[in-house]
Amino acid sequence: MHRRLLTLLASAALVGTLFVAAPQQAAARTFDSTPSIFVAMWGTTYTGDYASECNSTDYTVNPGAYDGDGNTFRDSTVLQNAINDAASGAVIYICAGTYDIVDQLDSDNTAVTLAGAGEGDGGTTLDAYGSTRIIYWDTVDANQNLTLYDMKLYDGEMPYDGGAVWASAGSLTVDHVTFDGNIAAGQGGAINWDDGGESAYSLTIT
Repeated sequence: MHRRLLTLLASAALVGTLFVAAPQQAAARTFDSTPSIFVAMWGTTYTGDYASECNSTDYTVNPGAYDGDGNTFRDSTVLQNAINDAASGAVIYICAGTYDIVDQLDSDNTAVTLAGAGEGDGGTTLDAYGSTRIIYWDTVDANQNLTLYDMKLYDGEMPYDGGAVWASAGSLTVDHVTFDGNIAAGQGGAINWDDGGESAYSLTIT
């Protein structure tokens, strides 16, 4: 059985919570702003929410294709390109599918929302296959926020803190996200959150 561990580090307080509920397919979300960037799986025909955008996006994961430098279009590379290209405050919609995370996704010092198609079957899964952390969000001020919506973060692993997510500064919001099979040798099998002792920084989990 996969271990589901959520450990929060905030102002030297450590809290552990065990999640055992089955993941649920999320209802369509209403975001503060319309998604401006879409990431999709090559060869998939999408239906439902944002189908036309997912079927015609410029950010397409295609492990069999290569860029001009001979690098494969790996899932995490495409996702990172989307984050790097996003304007501050942008919503990046990750269309349904399982995305292989070979290298952890990081912040590039911006504020974004990463939104999936749901945390259950038929939704969006970021799968690290026990090889790396999934998201590393180390920002420098209170405006560089990260929001995670409607997805599963699966099988992240680190020899340090934060198996799935390591975040500090800004604000971290986690809404309808399943953490499954994530491990850290240090603190936070699922999330390691460090507010740095700053009252302007916040963590919200729904």
